[in-house]
Amino acid sequence: MRNFLATLSLIFIIIGAVLIGSMMNEQVIASMLTFGYTGPLMFLFLIIYSTAAVVFAYLAKGTKYRALVLTVSITLLVVSLFISFVGAFAFRNP
Repeated sequence: MRNFLATLSLIFIIIGAVLIGSMMNEQVIASMLTFGYTGPLMFLFLIIYSTAAVVFAYLAKGTKYRALVLTVSITLLVVSLFISFVGAFAFRNP
């Protein structure tokens, strides 16, 4: 079960990284990963995927990859929160 949680966390990490990469480019894959929602809701899905990765990495106690998965998922969460902050406040029209 613990290896399953680490694998699930890795899946959410990959989904979050692909979502970030797709947001920077053509947004074709991003629209599929966010179920057709674009705009501000895309940032919400990014935070949800990153938070799920952190939760599953935290619950995967006893595996040898826990530290690596937890570090990468926390980094993804910080990056997604930073991107959301920049998207919400820095690019507002005056």
